[in-house]
Amino acid sequence: MQDYLHAFIVRIWGEATDHKGQVTVWRGSVEEVGSQQRFYFVDPQQACQFIRDKIGMTSTGSTRSKTDVGDGGEE
Repeated sequence: MQDYLHAFIVRIWGEATDHKGQVTVWRGSVEEVGSQQRFYFVDPQQACQFIRDKIGMTSTGSTRSKTDVGDGGEE
């Protein structure tokens, strides 16, 4: 069951502001809990792609198939 549980910590912060104090540049990181592998990004889509890659999600939105997932049966 461990292969089907993933935990990530997402951090997002403002890095630059304009003359009005509005954030104009956002940065962020995604850390995979357990491995402590961290990925830094400037575009939130990059964070999403990192997570998709880590969980094995394909570009169509489905995950890579696993056989005999939690059915409790014997072959």
